[in-house]
Amino acid sequence: MKRSLQLIAVISLIMVSTAYGQVDSTKSWEPPVDGYIGLVKKDKREPMPLAELKPENISYSKRVWQNIDGRLRINRGITSPSNNLMGILLKHIKDGSITAYDPTPNAEKDDPNGDAFKTRLSANEALLKLTGTDSVLVEIFDENGEVTDQNWVSPEFDPKSVFLFRIKEDWIFDEQRSVFEPRIVGIAPLIFPKIDRGIGISMSMDLGEGIDDTKDLFGNSESTAPTSEYDAFTMDAQPAFWLYFPEIRNVLVNEFIPNDYNDAEGISYDDFFIGRHFDSYIVKVSNSQDLRIKDYKKTKLEQLLESERLKRELMNYQSDLYRN
Repeated sequence: MKRSLQLIAVISLIMVSTAYGQVDSTKSWEPPVDGYIGLVKKDKREPMPLAELKPENISYSKRVWQNIDGRLRINRGITSPSNNLMGILLKHIKDGSITAYDPTPNAEKDDPNGDAFKTRLSANEALLKLTGTDSVLVEIFDENGEVTDQNWVSPEFDPKSVFLFRIKEDWIFDEQRSVFEPRIVGIAPLIFPKIDRGIGISMSMDLGEGIDDTKDLFGNSESTAPTSEYDAFTMDAQPAFWLYFPEIRNVLVNEFIPNDYNDAEGISYDDFFIGRHFDSYIVKVSNSQDLRIKDYKKTKLEQLLESERLKRELMNYQSDLYRN
């Protein structure tokens, strides 16, 4: 009798341990969170509202277009493989939370430069602007090699391939607050025309003395950056589409730039732009002839010097305000 009870107890223990060891196939499985930071749920943030501007208080304004180059050390967070700016923008364009606008000039819509947010693009149209290739019809074959179906497939796009962004902003002096500040109006990812590698053009970038131009931003060899002959100044990098900055702030405030020094703390992309934590160069300042710098300065050096001169003019205006 005692042996029978012992046998029943052993069988029960085996059945219980087996039951705990089995996976419940009725429940959907999710991988565990990798690390402790991911367990902390952060509340959804809202962008800090900017001070209200009244037309009667604005005594000076200047429209400025600048390029931000993600290959520069101070800007390299926006091209991080883990959370790069282009990937974030594309993700939210696809889910419809932000709107892309056609960069094509259209005088009939009072949009001669294509950056006035006049024509909305669908997510597919925005992707087409980036890839330059429409969806491709792909045939589906069965095991016997016969075509059974056809399907339209969108071309793949690598967000890390975009490292240049253009910002359009207004530099404004508010007399009531006695503040001279830039207000970003729009952001555009810049893309380069397709280059046929078969024509013998080297794809290295002349970044200046002391800079290894055979490696990309993260140390990989064979950089795909444009050549010195076709660099960010002389090559005609074009906006793929424009995004209205006041709208995308709601997205950027909840997306963070990786911090090289502290994994637990980083600045949001909204802080990055509002706080001016970037370096940039001017490509155009509003003028009566609507000329870009490259329209009247032909060499790379002249364009760089002109960009710095225009930036100094803006800074001098600010310093003069507080000096008088």
